[in-house]
Amino acid sequence: MDAQMYHYATVSRALQELTEKGFTIDFNLEEAKAWVLENYGDWKKGETPAPVPAFVSNTVLATAIALSIFTLLFYFRIGWLIHLMERIKFLSKPLKYVRLLEQFSGNQLLRILLLSLLRYGVFILQYLLLLKVMGIDINLQVSFWLLTVFYLIMAMAPTIGFTELPVRATASVELFKLFSPNIVGIQAATLGIWLINLVLPAVIGSILILGVKISKDDE
Repeated sequence: MDAQMYHYATVSRALQELTEKGFTIDFNLEEAKAWVLENYGDWKKGETPAPVPAFVSNTVLATAIALSIFTLLFYFRIGWLIHLMERIKFLSKPLKYVRLLEQFSGNQLLRILLLSLLRYGVFILQYLLLLKVMGIDINLQVSFWLLTVFYLIMAMAPTIGFTELPVRATASVELFKLFSPNIVGIQAATLGIWLINLVLPAVIGSILILGVKISKDDE
């Protein structure tokens, strides 16, 4: 049976005739409804997440900016932090490590900060590229802020060696699944970052150390 081609003057006319012929289901829309139903509640009842009030979002933003400013002040004026820690008894133990920062000049601290920002930017860029490769279609700005939260969680989470991978996978899935149903892609991107930045350097370093040890033994 040969396929019959239809030509319509306007989109509205096409939709009208398709409806008359019994084509009433938009499968793309149905898939979207199913995804919202799975992640955000009953579509028909309108149980969608309530938007965050502007007051709350502005308060969080102002708090983050204030904390960033205070952190930078303490970083470049480490003496202030030391004086504050000296007044708190339970901080006396880590105080000796903080005192080491007094040995660095302002230029050295600035250089360390810039190198840290560069390293952080590389990690973010790697993750963004892997998310695209794995088919995670999330807005670039949203992805950036999700990654900042992700790396904050990883900095605070107590992990050792290979136990870091499950924590990474769980944190990334919990964050990114709010904006993408591609759980496998999220986990694959997390695994890729872990392999590139942790496993691969460790393997290369072990091989180099082993080579140096063998060469010394031969001498």
